[in-house]
Amino acid sequence: MNKLPSVTEIIGVYNDFSAVPPDVLEFAAERGKVIHALCAGYARGLFTVVPDELTGYFRSFQSWFDAYVKEVLVVEEEVIHPTLGYCGHPDIIARLKGISPGNEDTIALIDYKTPRVHNKLWDAQVVAYAEAIKHQYAIARCGTLRLQKDGSLPVMHWIDNYAQAFNCFMSMLNIWHYLNTDS
Repeated sequence: MNKLPSVTEIIGVYNDFSAVPPDVLEFAAERGKVIHALCAGYARGLFTVVPDELTGYFRSFQSWFDAYVKEVLVVEEEVIHPTLGYCGHPDIIARLKGISPGNEDTIALIDYKTPRVHNKLWDAQVVAYAEAIKHQYAIARCGTLRLQKDGSLPVMHWIDNYAQAFNCFMSMLNIWHYLNTDS
């Protein structure tokens, strides 16, 4: 059987990093991997040693996590869409404390980011994860959490137009299949 494409692989061709010097891009990618590992460890209740240069990002995550997460359901586990044939690794699915209009707890799927500016492709990424795992969890909200280098509270971006973001992902998935399937 062919390896399933990942959500990141499918949307990755639409990110243009041509203006970013390769060493800067490599450094940012490595920083992102380490920060994600630190956040995953904290969410799992593990002891984490934080490198000095990443303390701000980690404190930003930690303050959000401690204030809003009531229960961790999934941390970086692979999800596979049963019919559309793609996989992904959402950063966290958690029960959040009283964020809905009636102040009820809410199950949310959240992906961590370190850039300062929101990228609309992230919305397509996150809803693709949610679609792949919606048969297991009643996910009510999806979004991205932009961690802050200075340690301040992160910026939460909730996806308001879920259907539009998923339609965007489906277009990218269809193009990926067209270009990568023999026929």
